[in-house]
Amino acid sequence: MKKLLYVGMLAIAVSCLLASCAAANEEMAEMPMNEKKEVTLTTSLDLASRATMVDENLELFYTVYDAGNGAVVEKNTAGLQSVSFEGNASVTLTLQLEESKTYDIAFWAQPKGQTCYDLSDMKAIKLRYEECHCNDSLRKAFYGSVFGLRVKDQTTATVSLKSPFSTLEVLTTVEDVKAVGTMGYDVDQMQSSIRVSGVANTFNALYGTTEGEAVEAQLQPGKIPSDIRQIDGKDYRVLTTDHLLAKDRETVEVEVTLSHPEIEKQPLVFTAGRAWLRQNQTTTLANHYMSHPIEFEASVNDWLLADASLNL
Repeated sequence: MKKLLYVGMLAIAVSCLLASCAAANEEMAEMPMNEKKEVTLTTSLDLASRATMVDENLELFYTVYDAGNGAVVEKNTAGLQSVSFEGNASVTLTLQLEESKTYDIAFWAQPKGQTCYDLSDMKAIKLRYEECHCNDSLRKAFYGSVFGLRVKDQTTATVSLKSPFSTLEVLTTVEDVKAVGTMGYDVDQMQSSIRVSGVANTFNALYGTTEGEAVEAQLQPGKIPSDIRQIDGKDYRVLTTDHLLAKDRETVEVEVTLSHPEIEKQPLVFTAGRAWLRQNQTTTLANHYMSHPIEFEASVNDWLLADASLNL
């Protein structure tokens, strides 16, 4: 009797379990799955950046974030492809994203094989100044972003990429170059490097802002450019030109070292002065630095638009 009762209870339990599973399956069948949709994103350099491009072999990186919680949805850890931004050329990226969600997307383009930048976190790209060389045209990089992309309403977007850097140039007069030449220093055969105090080393590609505290950057020597600039009708030789991350409302102290391949010759070291860096613009320090008492003039593009409360 007990055995029959036990078997009967077991049968009832199994029946309830099967009924529960069937109900759950029906509910899951009724619940709509998160459908994905194809989204096409087109990236291109802005006009100012395209005009200054030297190398055209760029790689494109991106990270897709859930706009609701900031979680990473998708990213590429290797360059998307080798691309050319010459003329009106652009790069098109196609993603499969959920219709019900909203996304933010960060982009970064850089010359192929560049190692100065740590791209493991697009919201905190690290610039390894100690691995960067001065006067390196291949250091140029570009960023862009898309905010609030709701796939249900939008399936295409165009992103303009621009430079995150401020370009710093240090120039000396042509007469100055000739003067040190009489002392045995051939600028055409020398390298230059800079030490800059007060720059940033972390960049948020999603928001286009620098992060963290100001740091001192010491760059590796690079061959002095042969470029000549003319300021107020006077010719100046470019001693160094480099790309730095500017801290908002911060001025930087600039020291330049000119080294000679003949190690017995002492390097020429001088303080170029203080400069105010602005993102995606060029700041120039110009004077007769090497053979005369050091004074300096600083010129910044769009100076009249600067905040008058800034103290140099």
